[in-house]
Amino acid sequence: MKEFLNKYKFFIIIGICLLGFLIIFSSFVSNANSDDDAFKKYNKKTEIKEDNNYKENEEKEEKEIAVYIGGAVEKPNVYKLVEGSRIQDLVKVAGGFLDTAESKDINLAQKLNDEDYIYVYSVGENEVDITNNIIGSESNSSVRKDGRININKATVEELKSIDGIGEVRASKIVEYREENGPYKNIDQLKTIGARIGDKTFETIKDKVYVP
Repeated sequence: MKEFLNKYKFFIIIGICLLGFLIIFSSFVSNANSDDDAFKKYNKKTEIKEDNNYKENEEKEEKEIAVYIGGAVEKPNVYKLVEGSRIQDLVKVAGGFLDTAESKDINLAQKLNDEDYIYVYSVGENEVDITNNIIGSESNSSVRKDGRININKATVEELKSIDGIGEVRASKIVEYREENGPYKNIDQLKTIGARIGDKTFETIKDKVYVP
């Protein structure tokens, strides 16, 4: 046995080294494959997440509202706009104002809602006559014939004209409307952080309205 070991000692050492190398190499390949699988799984999850985010964003972008604009614009009609659009966007797709348009009192920054009706008066046009000819629609004016102000249409300046509502309260009323959508009733004015208590509300409730 001793003679055998001495005779083949060199080959035995080489064999042991090769075996060790094979074991180390196999372990390295196995770890590399595991890392590659983990990387592929991570990429797949990332792709799925990105795809879901894309679909969510696409759905949000697809939301539309239908709004009618009439009066002194180039192309009065019903237009479909992206949700969150403003009167300025509507006027633009309608071809812009006519030269006769009384546009100075229109709040171009006001957000639009589905089924809104915007009427652009011509200079010298009688608001009362126009309103009487509109059935089931609302004119662009925020002030009714009885003097009450529509809090879903009024500007800060118009709201400030009401006794009991100053700059801060008027700004809060408009800010809440733009961030949360139209008011459902005038009682909401007491809950929007504009410091309108029962006493102030009693003072202004007959001067404002919600259609």
